[in-house]
Amino acid sequence: MSSFQLPKNTCAQIDARLHDFFWGFSDSNRHLYTKAWDSICKPKSFGGLGFRRAHDLNKAFVSKLGWTITST
Repeated sequence: MSSFQLPKNTCAQIDARLHDFFWGFSDSNRHLYTKAWDSICKPKSFGGLGFRRAHDLNKAFVSKLGWTITST
């Protein structure tokens, strides 16, 4: 994830797994989620939990790698 750009679909699948894990989703039962995932992904200073989306993390990692390569 930190050395190449992942497709958005793959990042969405990673986010879905994190979403299901956080909310305790299992195949046998369904739950009502009382808070939107977008509001949970906000920074803590803005009332969220500080989770980061996989696509944003992937862009940051690739940018950091590019910056390291160009600065040396």
